[in-house]
Amino acid sequence: MAYQTSKNTVFFIFSLMFGLGFSAFKAKAQINQQQEWITNTIDRLYPTKIYVEKKIQTIEVEVGIKRENARIEKTGKKYIYTFNRQGKIESLIEITRQEYNYDTVFTFHYYNKDSRVHIARTYNKGRYTSTYETSDEYNQVTRFLVCQETNLSDDFRFFKLGQQTVMQSESYRYEIINDNQTRKKFLNDNNVIYKEGILYFEGKKKLLKAQDYTFTTTGVRINYTNSFDDKGRLLESFYTSDAAGDLKENTRFSYDANVLTEEKYYRNASMRNQRFYFYNKENQLLESILSKSNNDYLIEILNFNFTFYQ
Repeated sequence: MAYQTSKNTVFFIFSLMFGLGFSAFKAKAQINQQQEWITNTIDRLYPTKIYVEKKIQTIEVEVGIKRENARIEKTGKKYIYTFNRQGKIESLIEITRQEYNYDTVFTFHYYNKDSRVHIARTYNKGRYTSTYETSDEYNQVTRFLVCQETNLSDDFRFFKLGQQTVMQSESYRYEIINDNQTRKKFLNDNNVIYKEGILYFEGKKKLLKAQDYTFTTTGVRINYTNSFDDKGRLLESFYTSDAAGDLKENTRFSYDANVLTEEKYYRNASMRNQRFYFYNKENQLLESILSKSNNDYLIEILNFNFTFYQ
């Protein structure tokens, strides 16, 4: 299932993910769960320093499927990520094959270093949706906005702001309790706290061990918990909530030497999905992911293709 990789090309993948890099924009505006998982996965496997060291310029992810007793099929779904030389994402192109044509969604990223603002602007069928994320000097997000915008330019690649309508607005406050605990408060567009909780860190690397939140009006609680090995790699993540009964989710990660090899997802103690990771033998970059749900015979095949700066 692995493919031969050259310096200028590698292969595409499947569903997506991100940590706190460009994944923060994965979409309060419009959620694409496959794209979200892929983005988070890329962000976790290849943090900024890895992009810079390996001179990664683009990562293309192509989605295929295999049905029972059938050949591998291309779905016509592809994601193309482009990064600058500092390892920050510049653009994401999502391509979907329709019956007679292709639908293409473009997202462009902009960075204002002076005001610590990261802008992600998506162009989809003539409409622009933008997210604005502002961070403080500690790289903590302090404000998040989602806006509908118009472009005064006749070229969607060159944006000149016309009208702007705020669709969603949130801000965040942080209070350091001690070296390993920080209180976080979420405020809506009326500057009213609607959710708050504690972030728990561990070790010198300040790994995020847990997040425990409560919605102030309803009392609904949610909790995220992570466990790590001695190398700081994520071994297991947990999510619990009482918003709709008792929901418990957890994902377990397995490693071989220095690479992630397997991921198992459980809901209420029942395994729902299993993913296998395959790498190029020469450069150890990810080549493909196989994803299989326990309830059907369909296997998703995610192939990665890399290009590099010279």
